[in-house]
Amino acid sequence: MHVPLVLPLLLLATLSAQPDYPLLRTSPGVIGQTFTLDYSNASGGAFVLLIASATNGPTPLALLSPADPRVLEVGLDLPALWLAQPTGSGSGTFAYATPNAPNLHGLTLQFQSCTLPGSTFFVGAISSVAAVQLGVGGTAAPLAASFAGARTLATVTDVDAATHEVLVAGGGVGSLLGAVGLDTTEIVDTQRLTARPGPRLTTARALAAAVTLADGKTLICGGVDAAGSVLASAEVYDPATHTTTAVANMATARALHAAARLSDGRVLVVGGTTSLADPISALSNAQNTAEIFDPTTRTWASARAMGRRLLAPGLHAVGARTLVSGGFEVTIVFGIPIPIGAVPNCQTYDSAANTWSNAASMRVARAAHHTSAAYLANGDLVFAGGATSGPDLTQASAIANAEAYTPATNTWTALPNLAQARVGHSAALLGGRIVVAGGTQGTLTAPTPITSVEAFVPNSLAWTTLPPLGAARGGHAAALTADGLWLLCGGQGAASTLGSIETLR
Repeated sequence: MHVPLVLPLLLLATLSAQPDYPLLRTSPGVIGQTFTLDYSNASGGAFVLLIASATNGPTPLALLSPADPRVLEVGLDLPALWLAQPTGSGSGTFAYATPNAPNLHGLTLQFQSCTLPGSTFFVGAISSVAAVQLGVGGTAAPLAASFAGARTLATVTDVDAATHEVLVAGGGVGSLLGAVGLDTTEIVDTQRLTARPGPRLTTARALAAAVTLADGKTLICGGVDAAGSVLASAEVYDPATHTTTAVANMATARALHAAARLSDGRVLVVGGTTSLADPISALSNAQNTAEIFDPTTRTWASARAMGRRLLAPGLHAVGARTLVSGGFEVTIVFGIPIPIGAVPNCQTYDSAANTWSNAASMRVARAAHHTSAAYLANGDLVFAGGATSGPDLTQASAIANAEAYTPATNTWTALPNLAQARVGHSAALLGGRIVVAGGTQGTLTAPTPITSVEAFVPNSLAWTTLPPLGAARGGHAAALTADGLWLLCGGQGAASTLGSIETLR
């Protein structure tokens, strides 16, 4: 062994070279099922060797070729799990059949592949690293990775197709009616299952709205700053460069607003309030205004106002139109704001005509449900939970009601109630089922986070209670990967704000 060379390489292991080709996890690691990893553009050898490890290494390749300066980012501790196959065209799949052994729940394995033999060294090309966390289907598992700082009420981007990362931006502490923002972010690598600090936002913000644009960048707008003041500012995050750039301000400062991408690629923002100093000012400054962000010019233009002044409505694409649903409504009588409370009313927006039309009302009044909706495979939009209230917004409380909207017929269908009422939860379509996780009960000003997880099976029209989360969390950020791994990040815990991450598959 060439000790004088190996020891310096161990010290420099974090300076591993950029991968020569991608290795991607393509299934979420359900115990008792087969999980797969795909590779592409692997060349430079007759075979591809997949190395499995329970560690991140490092392993200096000088152990095999003394002059090779490169370092593997996996250990050599699990040779019984290594696989090799001909390079062929340079693309292929490795498959592992996992035993039906619940004691493996939560175990994370690291994988990296390389081509053999190389032209210069024993090892040829080296792949990126992919991690697989094994887990019982429908049961949450904690990740070893966590945020550098705790946060709730943050925004989260979609998983970027090129980097396989999501940005959890801003957030902070507090509740819907009393939040303060952070300017820090966290990047979660959904392939490596790691988290690291991301770029600073241009301003601290919690309760912001975020929409992924057609080019993969993300618009983040509004919210409240570190002093709780409502913001009109906006910025765009670029996952390719990991940078945030300020863009033009909205015409109106907004918090408790909603945003959605239109079919033409622009972004519609509606409602909210210009002040969250206290519940009365939040209601007094409720907005019926709407505006549209153009990603090409990075400017805002006014859109036709909605028929109602709404706080915390839902806003979702339904076919070629955009549906605004529910929210806490405020009406103005002789210049005096009169709070109505949560409403069931809905409207749809036609971006080509810049017009709003009345749509069928929900079966129940609902608000604060924008980030906890999910689409079924047939395009129906499912709402489960949310908040309702009378005129006193501070007494708004979670509901258990669930229903589905069918865009083609403009109709709502009642679904069975959740076993537990919740607001501030997350929802996703996992394996054909709508799964809801966490959230809070109590009132908006005194929320109580919960651990409950439930799944809706469309064919049986029933909710099934799943094992609880490891930690109660509400107001968390959630991201779903293409292979069906759901990451629940941060949120408000039972005793403090969280920086932990859990997964569901």
